[in-house]
Order: sequence, then structure tokens, then C-alpha cells
Amino acid sequence: MDAADRAEVVIEKEMDCMIAKSQRRLQGNNQTGACVDCDGMIPMDRMAALPGCARCVACQNEIEGS
Repeated sequence: MDAADRAEVVIEKEMDCMIAKSQRRLQGNNQTGACVDCDGMIPMDRMAALPGCARCVACQNEIEGS
């Protein structure tokens, strides 16, 4: 496998990951408890307070510019 083949494999994996994140975002109901941006776990108390939230506190703060 040459460098171009390895690069193609990496690109395909990254694209698959991005597609999965987009699908979770579009569903709007996060059942996994994983942040759509960083894949970190969203605390259960946040999930209970904001049903269907898709981002952890840190990523949400970054989005909001806080």
C-alpha cells in the first residue's frame, strides 16, 4: 500500500465520521449521550435538564462564544 492508498483510507474514515456526526445532528434527539462535536460524553444531569441536547457544555459554550 503506497502513500496515496493510505491517504485515501484516512480520508474515507474521516468522511464516515463526519457523516455519522451529521446524521446524529439531524436526528435532533441524542440518545447516545455523546457530543456531536467532540464525541465526549454529555453528563446525565445535562441530558435530563435539556432532553435531546447534542453537545457537551464545553462545545456548546464554544458554539455560543461564551
